[in-house]
Amino acid sequence: MYTNGSEGCFNMKKQLILFLVFCAIINLTSCTGQAPSTNKGTNEFNTSKDAENPIRGIEYITDKNRHLIGTEIIIHTNVPQENDERVTLPYKNIINSIDEKIWPSSINDFIVKEENNNYITPEIIGENGSVGIFTKEDGSGWNLNKGQSLTFNFNKYESRFQSIRIGYILNGKMMMKGKKFKELSGSYTLTANESGQYYIYVEITSTDYVAFKQGNIVTSG
Repeated sequence: MYTNGSEGCFNMKKQLILFLVFCAIINLTSCTGQAPSTNKGTNEFNTSKDAENPIRGIEYITDKNRHLIGTEIIIHTNVPQENDERVTLPYKNIINSIDEKIWPSSINDFIVKEENNNYITPEIIGENGSVGIFTKEDGSGWNLNKGQSLTFNFNKYESRFQSIRIGYILNGKMMMKGKKFKELSGSYTLTANESGQYYIYVEITSTDYVAFKQGNIVTSG
């Protein structure tokens, strides 16, 4: 009698252990399951591709990053630094000082194409905190006399958040205050208060990737 009771108890314990293992497997499967993608178009919210191919700073739009247009930034690769000169070191021929304590998290330059004194800006896409500088083909800026103007006309691809800041660099000094824009299209004009070499830059200040279509820069005065 004692032996049969022991075997029965053992069998019950064995069944209980198997049941618990089965439950654990079910819970683990449900926790690691992935939500279905909603990638129905370039402007649909999607995070899976974003995590696979994050943009670092600002880049030209290519087939490799075009799918990120209009998506939310999930992986933040850029963190603004205070007085981090390493950010501007590759662009020391353009920037030698900044008028704020917090510097951009990254800087990239982008070449414009000249057509009859009309400078076509390329399609670019970037993440929060990054800066893109427009230059001529030789890397130079625009030499303006006092009273002359430089205008950047821009168009952006649609996304949930569109916040950007546009500013300028004068004789090596980067003016970080700039002007904020949330519209899909618009114009930024600077009028030279003094003669010198000017560059126009864009800074991404949005939680979504911000993508620019082709625009143009024109001079007047």
